[in-house]
Amino acid sequence: MNRFAWALDDIEVATRKLEKQDIPLSVKAIILDEHRRLLLLRNNPQYSKFEFDLPGGHVDSEESEKEALIREVLEETGLSVINIYNISGSSLDIGDDVRIGKDNHPVHFYEVEVTPGEIKTSNEHLGYAWISPEDLDEID
Repeated sequence: MNRFAWALDDIEVATRKLEKQDIPLSVKAIILDEHRRLLLLRNNPQYSKFEFDLPGGHVDSEESEKEALIREVLEETGLSVINIYNISGSSLDIGDDVRIGKDNHPVHFYEVEVTPGEIKTSNEHLGYAWISPEDLDEID
């Protein structure tokens, strides 16, 4: 059973509205290790103005949010998704002030469990870091 079932209806309604308006949607994965540290990917400056980001990306027209999340996590980390939990019933709009050459669009966040393994980042990223909650304020 999903730990965040209360958010499912809101996300599904919002997603249907976005599809009708042809607005791109992104998904982001919150991946925690056994020490409750957050996985952040070090961005290639060619793709983003921020130093770090969560794994994730755009939802393609033929896939669901969860399918996109599974695909993006695998592409960006080399890790396979085991479980997905909704954690965001609302969206965060990001745009040109965050990503280079992109329009504003909503982002949905999910907590994700992955198979243990070596992280292999994509060409969009220069590396990764496991960040503890007390160190998050120091991240750009």
